[in-house]
Amino acid sequence: MVLYELLVGALPFDPEVLRRAAYAEIQRIIREQEPLRPSARLSNLHDEASVVAYQRQMHLSALMRKLRGDLDWIALKAMAKDRTRRYASASELGADISRHLRTEPVIARPPSLGYRVGKFARKYKAAAIAVGLAVVVSCTASTTLLTERAVKTTVNEAIAQSELVQNIAIRAVGLAISKNPFVPPMSVIVGDESATRVLESGLYAASVVNVAICDMDGNVILAADRSTRACPAGRPVSELASANIFTVLGGTVRSAMTDYVSSEPLIIGGSSVGSVRVRLSRFLVKESILYTLRASIVASILPIIIVTVVAAAASLVVFSREHRTPHRL
Repeated sequence: MVLYELLVGALPFDPEVLRRAAYAEIQRIIREQEPLRPSARLSNLHDEASVVAYQRQMHLSALMRKLRGDLDWIALKAMAKDRTRRYASASELGADISRHLRTEPVIARPPSLGYRVGKFARKYKAAAIAVGLAVVVSCTASTTLLTERAVKTTVNEAIAQSELVQNIAIRAVGLAISKNPFVPPMSVIVGDESATRVLESGLYAASVVNVAICDMDGNVILAADRSTRACPAGRPVSELASANIFTVLGGTVRSAMTDYVSSEPLIIGGSSVGSVRVRLSRFLVKESILYTLRASIVASILPIIIVTVVAAAASLVVFSREHRTPHRL
């Protein structure tokens, strides 16, 4: 009761209510009604709360922050209705107050993990900041390296896919033309079902969304996507070779809507009669990069997090054992 009044400048129960109540009601209130937390009682004082804070040479908001937490718990434990929940002696109460002043866990408060971590971090602030910075730096460095690797790996795979699809298409077209040497090449291509099937098979490549054979004027002769009317166009696939995470995943509004296109001349009889074009979806390339990146980050950063958590848990155990024995005043 004395500690409560020292903290708040008021009794746990409103004196006006007790004065108006009968003796039996006063007994019931004291016996059954739980007092407000000191911080809550202070907020109910309204204008008087500022006077209490001024008497303690503190701003009201600062005093409220001081009361919330340990001091609330200590005061309530000292006045618990159940005597088994109260402090066993005045020295035990004094020891808990001393622990609070030393920024150590108090026995009045339920020993949750978050509470103990907070106490540990506040008491060993420099060490906690150092560990936090080390984890941030390690994770940032790992993420940067993994991001660059994921981009390069995915980009190289996409370029290799486009080259493979082009080579297969060129061979298929060459084979079809060799069977009909006296028919104009483009006419052979249009009527050759095997060439069509080869082009369509190119769509099974991860990032490829269209394969087309175009003439010298840019007209579509044959395409895997049969609804295609215009020859595939977009940013040169060579740009992917020097791409980074920002150019692939970010970029301008215009580039964000543009796919990549690889174009290879179609040479017949020593002269170019058109081109084989492979369109890579920027969206699919991006998704492949993110998939690779997620897997790499989990595999690399998870061990760092596990080591950090284990080290923090071990420190908390040591910290708790050091302060488990109550200090005597």
